[in-house]
Amino acid sequence: MQSSRWRILATFAAAALLLQHCSDGPEKAKLTPEQVEEVCIHIVSCQHADNPASTERVSECVNDLMWMGMAEMGVVDYGDVIGCIKDAGSDCEALWRCSNEGHPPEACDVSTYDDHCEGRMQVACSEGTITYFDCSRLDGLYAGATCVEDPDTGEPDCEGTATCDSSHPTNCTGSTLELCIDGELMRMDCSLIGARCTQVMPGVDYCVGRGEACTTEDTAWCEGTSVVRCLGGHEAHMDCAAQLGVEFTCFASDGDAECGPRGTQCDGETHIDTCSGATIEYCRWGLLDNANCTLMGYSTCTEGTDSAFCE
Repeated sequence: MQSSRWRILATFAAAALLLQHCSDGPEKAKLTPEQVEEVCIHIVSCQHADNPASTERVSECVNDLMWMGMAEMGVVDYGDVIGCIKDAGSDCEALWRCSNEGHPPEACDVSTYDDHCEGRMQVACSEGTITYFDCSRLDGLYAGATCVEDPDTGEPDCEGTATCDSSHPTNCTGSTLELCIDGELMRMDCSLIGARCTQVMPGVDYCVGRGEACTTEDTAWCEGTSVVRCLGGHEAHMDCAAQLGVEFTCFASDGDAECGPRGTQCDGETHIDTCSGATIEYCRWGLLDNANCTLMGYSTCTEGTDSAFCE
């Protein structure tokens, strides 16, 4: 079993991080930044236990959760995964089940295994381990998402099954903008970018900002910690600190703007994690941070190839 399964787990945890900031009710499962740290330590430690040659780092994991969390706005229904991650702790097989739709780790031969669909489930052999993904988790982005095998190659992929009339390209359902693209129904939640879904002219719906009138359509700039976009003739405000956490702010560049970590002490993509006794020293969203392995149920911190992990 190889490291790819832990990357898949990070994808699931990323969606958990997104729900932490975008959930609209206390009944939704959440992960705090401290729990994100703990999840990454367990993921990386399990990966090193599984593959001693691994170079994966806590800094890289936390950084991936940040960016993937902002990107995966179409991924839904992860409350069960979040609860599973919280309960799994340092149990590597339990963590694997969390990321694999409840399936235990099972070895496969990449050269002979036939990737396929099982209903809505995409089943593939990834670096020696069978992986499962329920395409219906993408219903927030692809309407009626299910697994479909390519008629020419047989390769499975997640696709939307809901069709639409291209002569009516957009439609609002609550805050969600439904877009008809080449006959396939796609969705985007306008509320996630500080906008509302409304009709802008007969037969045409669009994400429209809730703020003041503006004329520079589809441009973006910063106002404090907020990204402001001109959408449908009105300003749409997305507060990076409120949506993603106090560690984040707005950055403007080349006529655009985006959320990013306000810290400048380190870069999670390149930072080399090290040990100081039983403590991992790593980079969390631009700031140097540390985590004590013994407080998370491990014995010590060990340095690997350009990395550090608990064991």
